[in-house]
Amino acid sequence: MATVNFQRDGIGWQLGKLRRHLGEWIEVATRVQGENNADISIPPWITYLLNFCAWVMLILCSAWLGLAVYRLARNYWLERQGIGSSLGAALPLEPTLADLLQAAQKFYQQQDYYAACRYLYLALLQYLDSRRILSHQLSRTDGEYRRSLADKSIPKLGEYYKVINLHEKLSFSQFVAREQDFIDCKDALNQVINQP
Repeated sequence: MATVNFQRDGIGWQLGKLRRHLGEWIEVATRVQGENNADISIPPWITYLLNFCAWVMLILCSAWLGLAVYRLARNYWLERQGIGSSLGAALPLEPTLADLLQAAQKFYQQQDYYAACRYLYLALLQYLDSRRILSHQLSRTDGEYRRSLADKSIPKLGEYYKVINLHEKLSFSQFVAREQDFIDCKDALNQVINQP
């Protein structure tokens, strides 16, 4: 007789095993101890109610997950089409410091403070690269920029940090840029650019 090899690491097998374990756990958890209580049964309407609630929760979770996937796919598609992001609009391939500052001002006037602050950050990186203080590298993180700047003895280090820290908060948290954030960031950048 031939032996049959069963796959025990497939998703179907794992789900079946999980279902069995949950069923056993529910059976043990709902088992009534003692012989006197052996005739107690759960009314059918409670079973239907629990079943209905489980289906509603499953449908809501599926809808939420579907919406999240839709939003991600939509943003990806729009970005690939060049529609989704206003951050790269109307800039030359290699923007100058003046181009970036002008774009920041344009977004500030449109009250898009996130984009305006992002352009100030890009202007800082352009300034660092053009002055040969730090070369711009796409793979460099904000923390690496801070460490590299700290290694160099440059004046007004705190002003550099203001711009970098704001960019980090905007990119990696739920922080929402306000007008005052843009003004502070622009003042810090002006102090960096206009230093002797």
